Amino acid sequence: MELGTKALYNALKFRTLEHNEPAKVLSWQIADLREVTLDALFQDLNKLGCNLDKQTFLVYAEECDSPEDMVEIVSSAQEEEEPELLDRIYLILFELWRRLIPERPSISILCDELDRAIFSYDLGHEDAEIVWDALEPVLEIVQLSVDQGMNVQEAFGAIEANCAHDLRRFFTDFILDLLDSRSIQDAEDLFNRLKPLFDKNPWTWLIEARFIIKQKPIEAKALFRKAVTAAKEGSYPTAFFAEAAQALRWIEDDTLLVPILDSAFRSIQSHEDGCTYLEILSDAVSFYDLDSLENEVQELVKKAEKPFKPVANDPVMVKLHALAQAIKAGVERNQSQEAST
Repeated sequence: MELGTKALYNALKFRTLEHNEPAKVLSWQIADLREVTLDALFQDLNKLGCNLDKQTFLVYAEECDSPEDMVEIVSSAQEEEEPELLDRIYLILFELWRRLIPERPSISILCDELDRAIFSYDLGHEDAEIVWDALEPVLEIVQLSVDQGMNVQEAFGAIEANCAHDLRRFFTDFILDLLDSRSIQDAEDLFNRLKPLFDKNPWTWLIEARFIIKQKPIEAKALFRKAVTAAKEGSYPTAFFAEAAQALRWIEDDTLLVPILDSAFRSIQSHEDGCTYLEILSDAVSFYDLDSLENEVQELVKKAEKPFKPVANDPVMVKLHALAQAIKAGVERNQSQEAST
């Protein structure tokens, strides 16, 4: 899917900010124009050969539905200019439209708000409320398009094309976060509104199992087992198995611990995945009261602070595998003791 211009530059900015390191980008490509004064924005436009002031900008806006439309008018008057220069002009026009015409936000502007909300939320700077505030008008656009006869996948595709984030993946994570925070009704409402977008896959089965665990525990456990089995056979990320491991607490099916740990270990492809796997093991040690393994966990936590390679013979990977085996043995031992009493 081809991303819109604002979404592309948002993606570049987010990657640069997230990694917190110098990147091979130009300052204008990742500049936060929200911090620039109105006068300075118009001055920058004039320097780029686009002679607009507030009054002429508003006149142009009357003939356009979006900043994308306006840049097309500007570009037709600047036929010999380079695409990069037109992108610079577009980004300024976008910010001017956002400020000066708030009553007519384009899809790209609403998606920009959603992107910023998601980025802040993922960094832990904001709570779920900021996401809800940005998400609601986007969902309204999707619903309006569907009411007018558009297919829901096509309607949502227009939103995805204007967002830097993988929205389907984010919605999955966000719904799980809501469930973890016990905002069950909010999670279920959002899932139902987005359900046509989700394919039947282990992520959706995991979520559906959590919704019905109290009312239909047998059906929920079957869905959960189906999710873990399908993920084990597919190429699912370590993050999925981390969610599945957490779910063992409420699904109460310890027979799935071994396939979850084994599949999660095989899914490790980066240092970050390895740290996620360590979190799975640490939670298991705590949940199953395996106090004798606590020192091994703490030792691995220190070792994992430094980058390690996700290969079988890496010292940290070897210790992670050994700890997993010790956890499985400890759980089996506890189960045998409980069965004999």
